[in-house]
Amino acid sequence: MIGRTTIASTIFPLCLLAAEEPDWVSDDTPPHPAYKAAWEAGQAYQNQKATLEAEYRKQLTSAIALVDRIEIFLLDFEMVDNVQSDERFSYFFISPYRKFSKIIDSKTIAGDSINSLSEVFSGLLATPDDPGPLCHFPSHGIRFFGGDSLVFETSLCWHCSNYFVKYPDDYQTATWVGFQNSPMEALLKNQLPIPAALAARFDEKHNSHKTKK
Repeated sequence: MIGRTTIASTIFPLCLLAAEEPDWVSDDTPPHPAYKAAWEAGQAYQNQKATLEAEYRKQLTSAIALVDRIEIFLLDFEMVDNVQSDERFSYFFISPYRKFSKIIDSKTIAGDSINSLSEVFSGLLATPDDPGPLCHFPSHGIRFFGGDSLVFETSLCWHCSNYFVKYPDDYQTATWVGFQNSPMEALLKNQLPIPAALAARFDEKHNSHKTKK
């Protein structure tokens, strides 16, 4: 926990710590009124932001229920910083990282499968979970269309159990949202299975990464 002295010395924005327990809960010394008021302002901001994000996701589910085309992608879990302009359609943009993941395979979903996939993904939007460690190794990507217009897109990581949502106020970066026990993984893997060689390469790199840690 960052204390009052540390915050004062670094001029760290109190609003960023609003979700944490204030240090005066376990401190016998009452906080300065200005500090307490600033922390409470940050807490109110975070609460209102969470409410707005939940309402936005709810309205997104209504939009996704109206789509008439879904494109799904099998992605390489590794990412690159930049791609050539003539290669853009061969890569999926991972907004929070501002990086690109190579598209290994893709498929267009139509007919009754649209409804089942839309319903399952709407369930993810409606019941968010803690995004966990905030790492992300994109395995699949998904795009929802109404006609020729893109309604929503994201990439999903089955290792970290998260995906990103572009909220109106962070559209250039996006925010991680977590999930648990969703049938989405089985649905996408059934449509675009992860090749054994790709899974083995992921395991090798991930285990190596953990060893170095």
